[in-house]
Amino acid sequence: CINSEFSVNEIANLSSSINDGIIELISATHGEKIENLLKQIDQYDFFHLGCHFEEEDNSSNSRKGYLDFGSYGTLNLTQIENIPNLEGKLFFLNGCRTGKANIKLKVDFSSTLIKRKKVGTVVSTDSVISENFASNFGGLFWSHLFNCEFHFDEALYKAKMEYSRKNNFGGFLYSIYGKNRLN
Repeated sequence: CINSEFSVNEIANLSSSINDGIIELISATHGEKIENLLKQIDQYDFFHLGCHFEEEDNSSNSRKGYLDFGSYGTLNLTQIENIPNLEGKLFFLNGCRTGKANIKLKVDFSSTLIKRKKVGTVVSTDSVISENFASNFGGLFWSHLFNCEFHFDEALYKAKMEYSRKNNFGGFLYSIYGKNRLN
């Protein structure tokens, strides 16, 4: 789990897994940028990026997007493509509109990670979601993942069902792309 100012609640939800050594928390030091941090983590298989998706208009009227990690900086597709050794990994992009259905933009983080970087699996959302819901749902996904023998689609399904039983259907805004397990 990458520690950023947007992932504080997610980290709290995962604290028992962190304390048990199941999850290793990688935190940036003050002033360190997220791009530099990601270059150092090729020995890990799962990545949880608590962030915001932002879009920008440039002078050519084409829209571009980037992942915003607050004071830790931003990542655009070019920066992500320059990160080595991502083949077969699981990325949870827990930020609004990080999925494939963002048709008004010319950017698609999920497809780019899978097609160009050979990332195995991406979990993302196609809609705007609240930070509170995103952090709770992210923690629930990971807890189910560790109990589902690392079957990604089963973990996502169980997290969605758990929320829907509480009449909260926000989990259905999340999608999984790519493989169901690590290589």
